[in-house]
Amino acid sequence: MKNNMRLRLCHPAREICLLATIALLTPFTAFPQATDHTGELTRLLQENKFFPACRYYQTHHDSLRLEWQADSSVQEMETLYAYYMDKFLNRPDSAAAKMNRLLKEHPDFFEETSTVIYFYNELLNLYYQTQDYDKELETYDEIERLIGQWAEADENWRLTQIQILAELRKAALQRKTAIPRPMRLVAPGSTTTVPLDTTGILNCTASYNGHPMRLWIDTGVSYALFMQEEKARKYGLKLFAHDSTLVNGILSPKAEAVIDTLRIGTFCLTDIPVIVLCHDITHGMPDSIRGKDVRHIVDSIYSMSDAVLGLPALCKLGQVTFDLSGHKLTLRAPRHPFTPSEEPNLYLNQNMLYTRCTLNGAEAVGLLDTGNTGNYLTFSHSFYETNKDRIPLDTLTAKRKIGSWIYGHTQADMPYEIPLQPDIRFNGLPVRIPPKADIIITPHDDASQSHLDVFFSLPFCRSLGDKITFDFQEMRLTGK
Repeated sequence: MKNNMRLRLCHPAREICLLATIALLTPFTAFPQATDHTGELTRLLQENKFFPACRYYQTHHDSLRLEWQADSSVQEMETLYAYYMDKFLNRPDSAAAKMNRLLKEHPDFFEETSTVIYFYNELLNLYYQTQDYDKELETYDEIERLIGQWAEADENWRLTQIQILAELRKAALQRKTAIPRPMRLVAPGSTTTVPLDTTGILNCTASYNGHPMRLWIDTGVSYALFMQEEKARKYGLKLFAHDSTLVNGILSPKAEAVIDTLRIGTFCLTDIPVIVLCHDITHGMPDSIRGKDVRHIVDSIYSMSDAVLGLPALCKLGQVTFDLSGHKLTLRAPRHPFTPSEEPNLYLNQNMLYTRCTLNGAEAVGLLDTGNTGNYLTFSHSFYETNKDRIPLDTLTAKRKIGSWIYGHTQADMPYEIPLQPDIRFNGLPVRIPPKADIIITPHDDASQSHLDVFFSLPFCRSLGDKITFDFQEMRLTGK
């Protein structure tokens, strides 16, 4: 064996849940011989803490290299770090190539079968994201082989996983047949501009087969295109792969479809995978808030659009600028060749978009959701507990009723706290907080929110300036 340092899970995994294309495992770290520097870096990477991981790597790079040289693992650890950076910074093809090379060329780097299966599941997610269905199918075969050889695995668990793999393989074959080519952007010029409706949500009008299609632009949707079944049938889409998906944390029936060409101005997205929700969008919402008022609000929002343009499609468009005062949407095609010129303030994880701000000097990292038109900023209870010495509470301002329906956590009258005179900064600059902005701290965190410090909303984005730019090559959000 070439090196002494190998990756394994902190605790032997007895259960690996193949859900969609993600394995749920306990965190891994480097064992044996890993010192504090390598162990801390791998922990930050595994927990998808992009900003702290970058800072830690840059600050301790010399010490990390010495540790890796001592264990003859420089190439493997540098490849692992580069893999995570590519995954975070919207380079899924490059990330997949690096992880595939690490698994195939350095198998001794991974100490346990459970760790190997974990990273093959990471590969599955990347192949699903890049629509490389041949490699996705090959990876299912490799995972099945590993599960069959895993001596410590419980037999009932093994049989369950093989059954799940068969179902996932079937769905991948259906996608391969229906969508023979990956989604791509055809841009005859470097930019295109179309009208933008900023009433409540961000809407533009595209064209599909000569028919207008109103698109709700939503970074909080992890699918390229998302629509309800009645709209899909209106546009004549052929549905396949009927199963379930999570919508706001609720398992809901869905199907898949494909749109061959969607035109936005002079730009065209081709071979777009579509997720079709085969149920009312409020399916699973508790009766406590699923009243006539809420139904009316939800229905009115969805009536403004025919489909939701989600994060994977936005990432293909390169640079997206919302001119809020001029009511214009400008797209700028990806630049080739491209060299990043500024430090990223955005990153991706599992097809979700994250950014950061500071509250009274404490860094908060969280989900950026332009489909969230509610609270300006929602900070987690755990973030407050960690930084409460910096965050005095406003005990005098009257609190209005606030409902919550996000990530599966639902409350009709959510208790919360208000920070006193909050100093919010983004990109190091103070943010102009609107007079009636709701900046709140939740009283508790449920399991799905435990890794988030804050939820960023569309109202927060609007306060960054009249022109907001999402650059998915630089991975930066700016406003002016």
